This record gives sequence, C-alpha cells and structure tokens, in this order.
Amino acid sequence: MPSRFKCLFGLENLSDLITWKDLLTSNPNANVYKVSFESTPVKLDANLLRGIPIDPPDIKVATINSFNCLYQYWTGTPSDNPVWELLLPLPVKVIEKVDNSVISNLFI
Repeated sequence: MPSRFKCLFGLENLSDLITWKDLLTSNPNANVYKVSFESTPVKLDANLLRGIPIDPPDIKVATINSFNCLYQYWTGTPSDNPVWELLLPLPVKVIEKVDNSVISNLFI
C-alpha cells in the first residue's frame, strides 16, 4: 500500500468530480489536471476518512470507531456509501489542465 505522503490524489473519471463538488467549490483556486502514470493506482473509499458520527460523543467509542474506519480504508473495504479516490504513486506526468468551464458544467 502506498503512503499518502508519496502519492497524488486522483479520480477515475472527470464525472467523479461531482462527488467532490464541496471541496472544489470551497477553493476557487483549485485546478484539475489530466495526468498519466505508469504504476498501478490504489482505489480507496475516502468516505471512511470522515468516520462515523457518535451520538452522544464518547471518546472510547470514537477511538474504536476511528480505528475501524481507518482499517477499512487501508484494506480497501468500502463503506455503505463509498466516495472513491485514487492514490497515484509518483511520478505522474501532467497531460493537460482541465478547463474550468468544463468543471463548472458538471456542477450545473
């Protein structure tokens, strides 16, 4: 499994950006690039990085829950509502910048 510190975040298709709309629209300077790479990417469920809300809050339960979510994430076990991301091991080659109008049209 690659380290997140040595990878680039990616998505399989441009249409997958819809899932990440909040992230992109909260940063007006965000850019999207089409890239190529030779190594095999790892597909993981980023939804697991959010954890499962505990109500009422309990630090012991939250800690166990966080561990379980991280374990599922790193073993590639999806949640009930996966939000897929790719970890692209470096190096990657930038092919082109995706025009912002193309991205905006996805969110209409």
